[in-house]
Amino acid sequence: MLHTLRKIGGAFFGLPGLFVTIPFILYVFTAVRGKPVKGYLVLVIFAFFLTTGAGVRLMVTPYEITHFKPDPHAQAIVVLGGGSIYDDTYPTLILGPYSLMRLQRAFELWKEQPLPFLLSGGSGWEHEGTGEAQLMKNTLTIWGVPEDNIFIEDHSSTTWENAAFSAPIIEEKQWDKIYLVTSNIHLRRSIVAFSHFLPGRTIITVPAHPTYDRVPFTSGDLLPNPAALTATTQSLHEIAGTAVYLIRSRWTGNEVFSFVRATDPS
Repeated sequence: MLHTLRKIGGAFFGLPGLFVTIPFILYVFTAVRGKPVKGYLVLVIFAFFLTTGAGVRLMVTPYEITHFKPDPHAQAIVVLGGGSIYDDTYPTLILGPYSLMRLQRAFELWKEQPLPFLLSGGSGWEHEGTGEAQLMKNTLTIWGVPEDNIFIEDHSSTTWENAAFSAPIIEEKQWDKIYLVTSNIHLRRSIVAFSHFLPGRTIITVPAHPTYDRVPFTSGDLLPNPAALTATTQSLHEIAGTAVYLIRSRWTGNEVFSFVRATDPS
């Protein structure tokens, strides 16, 4: 019992639980004085859904793409980078957790269907030097994938550019049916971008990992926690990003960046 009370107290009086607790206290304070401010109650409800597993299950899980069906006629595995991290201990750039989970899922797929890889991702504005695609290639070769089976696109820094810069490579290789590997929550936005630049081609979604732990619902889902807040904010980012891409695809032409070509394996 004492352990449970400590867990509840830690959840609501630490971060991000204070985002729920503070407006709740303010609402109670105003209610006791006879002038309840309903805005505080709205903030409590909003913060609760942003910071708890219950909120994730209502807001995030329905938006994720989780279905995958292998296709024996697929011709390539396209993997989107999900960030890199500079490790000053060594010092070196390493793959971020999202990139690594995506790559691991793609590698498992490759073991079942040894198709060519197209790895997409540049160095981004915050990191100079080796891009995500090259880091992923280095990892795949360590895992035993032949270098002549790996192509890279290392100019992109956004999902839209992933698609724009990968499209000429896919066209050059005459791949009409591709696997697209990325995070579950990122797939919808990625589909919009790749469908825009590759009309008529078949894109098979490969969900790499869920945004939040998919264990059955427990009482712990009613407690605020940092992982839930991360998942819900990612969901909001993806929903907004998908809407922007849909508008952009509708109102812009099919401007494929033709100067980007396949980096042939050496």
